[in-house]
Amino acid sequence: MPSDHVFEPFPQRIVETVRVHSNGNSGYDSSLSDSHIPFPQTPQFCFSSSQLGLHVPCGWCLHPRSCAGLSKNAPHKDYSLESSSSSRVFSAFTSISIIAAIFGNGILPEIQATLAPPATGKMFKGLLMCYSVILLTFYSASVSGYWAFGNKSNSNILKSLMPDDGPSLAPTIVIGLAVIFVLLQLLAIGLVYSQVAYEIMEKQSADVNQGMFSKRNLIPRLILRTLYVIFCGFMAAMLPFFGDINGVIGAIGFIPLDFVLPMLLYNMTYKPKTSSLIYWINLFIMVVFTGAGIMGAFSSIRKLVVDANKFKLFSTDVVD
Repeated sequence: MPSDHVFEPFPQRIVETVRVHSNGNSGYDSSLSDSHIPFPQTPQFCFSSSQLGLHVPCGWCLHPRSCAGLSKNAPHKDYSLESSSSSRVFSAFTSISIIAAIFGNGILPEIQATLAPPATGKMFKGLLMCYSVILLTFYSASVSGYWAFGNKSNSNILKSLMPDDGPSLAPTIVIGLAVIFVLLQLLAIGLVYSQVAYEIMEKQSADVNQGMFSKRNLIPRLILRTLYVIFCGFMAAMLPFFGDINGVIGAIGFIPLDFVLPMLLYNMTYKPKTSSLIYWINLFIMVVFTGAGIMGAFSSIRKLVVDANKFKLFSTDVVD
């Protein structure tokens, strides 16, 4: 073996790969989409049940942000807010919409569970566990990220930890583990979120009188799920401005779905007296979050318009 042939540590190879691809979002999304194609063909429960377990290592591996804050190469921290009061208001409602999209996603497995006879007790325990883990991991990562980078924190944590104009701000092994767990989590999340689409497609294509792995059901499932994943990967690579889109989805989709419709349907179903406390609490929640959704939609769409000149299809730069 030649003497100049040096083996790099495995995490180092991962970090260097991500350093290259984090500046080329389209290629990174395409690669992730390609690696995702085989997994939808597996039985649903395998990866659906793994999502929750992946939140813990993912959240704790995101704490290289704390390492970055203590690094001698740590960037200058600026915690100042926007100078314009209107911009601060718009940013606040956009942030509320993004938070709604992130934390409101627990409603999707709950809706999916109602397609079959609902297991109320198990679903409630699952949601409690889900939000407990999210609070423990996502919030701690958000707080440490703001402490380490201030208002210059990048929406892509890996770009914050591996700046283009300096050395990495966390140990290679820590960043390598973060990359591995983030990829695993994305695979699991993609499978969980895709189940509703698979359910709809396969209700039309499957023959319930034949087995799941019969030729009659296996071939259509293989084709439909593969085409669906390719389409999602193509759209993700084409539209590299996830944060802005996330705000719009949160305002238009998740705020009404999580905070308005449940209260409205409760009042319509159980018909509490208009003099009862529960009626007025539900009404108050509906009014407040309808207003928040309207303002969030306006502010999120405004941000899309403001950032429109930065958007390029299949761009190599991700718009924050």
